[in-house]
Amino acid sequence: MVVKPWGIEGTRVYYLNGGGATYKSIGVDEIVTDALANEVNTIITISAGNFVGAVAGELKRRNLAERILLVNLVNRPLQNPSSLEMVIESNLVLRDAAEREAYAAERIPHAGKVRDYTDFIPQALVSEADKVLSTGAGYIGLSLGGGKFWVTLDRRIKSKDLKVKLIGVVPEYNGIFKDDNLYTDSNGLLRYKKFEPDEIFDKISTPYTYYKDEIVGSLERGNVIIQASKEQILRAWYTAYMSHPDVSYAMPEPSAAAAFVVDSPEIRRKYGVSPDKLLIVNTGNGLGEDSYLQRHNSNVDQVKPQLYIEFLKRLPEFERRASSTDQCLMYEWAVVFVSGSVPQRTTLNDKSFLETIAGQGRAARAGIGLVKM
Repeated sequence: MVVKPWGIEGTRVYYLNGGGATYKSIGVDEIVTDALANEVNTIITISAGNFVGAVAGELKRRNLAERILLVNLVNRPLQNPSSLEMVIESNLVLRDAAEREAYAAERIPHAGKVRDYTDFIPQALVSEADKVLSTGAGYIGLSLGGGKFWVTLDRRIKSKDLKVKLIGVVPEYNGIFKDDNLYTDSNGLLRYKKFEPDEIFDKISTPYTYYKDEIVGSLERGNVIIQASKEQILRAWYTAYMSHPDVSYAMPEPSAAAAFVVDSPEIRRKYGVSPDKLLIVNTGNGLGEDSYLQRHNSNVDQVKPQLYIEFLKRLPEFERRASSTDQCLMYEWAVVFVSGSVPQRTTLNDKSFLETIAGQGRAARAGIGLVKM
């Protein structure tokens, strides 16, 4: 168990999975063991990258990659080399394991016995939740994402009758609580109207989760979910970066950094949370040795995680240069920096400022140093 004083005013941070690439790798051995025990021929996941990459790694480790087919159901191509990627058609939401298994079995010749592990909660994750709760924190801040670890924590809090509150963070622009984005078609199938995963925070962007009803029910016990803006999440990531005691170890990936929104002074004041009672859960740095995890840490480009960090290093300089009307648009700066180009349509007023940011991004990507402002 790794816990360090890290956040603002010494707020403690729990490194889920010991500060590794992703907490989604916790318990993948149990998934493969279960698949073997049940003579499963095809494993199904719905993953933005880390989870399916971890399952693929475990299958490879056990020399089972040729024996068990791994299929990742996605709503946009991820160019995943380690699994058969199947794009779900026509904005369809596959709500549970039964729907996912039937969908895949109908479309994959010789799929054999199919089992979906998207919502599978391994015992190892339960043990990790117990370690989090053993820290004695009164409040636990975490990125919500699909809600698997939230649900795991909440169930353990109830079973142990603990006085612990969860504070989760979801993106306000593309989270699981945008009910107006879902509709039921004439055949009784659930569909979403629009889903555009955020380029930086894609791991916590999802139009639906199987655990939604359980998550909503948990709010009746005093738990809180914050719907944060892109700027709030990016600012929280920057704060995490600036206050990190050792930037060479377990810096959170962008989606994991959303948990640090909870450590912002305004949020702590709003909910009456003191730093000594708060624990932030860092779900991973997204930079594991596995090349697939690197390529898919918040986009299909292994350079981008490092570029995000480079952007954070330069953020104070950008803020000094920006006009007062443009300073609230730091998220757009990040996109320009990482892409190295200025979009034709932008809400920023100073085009030359954007060109400078893009130039610094290109220089960082090429590894040739800074472009002076």
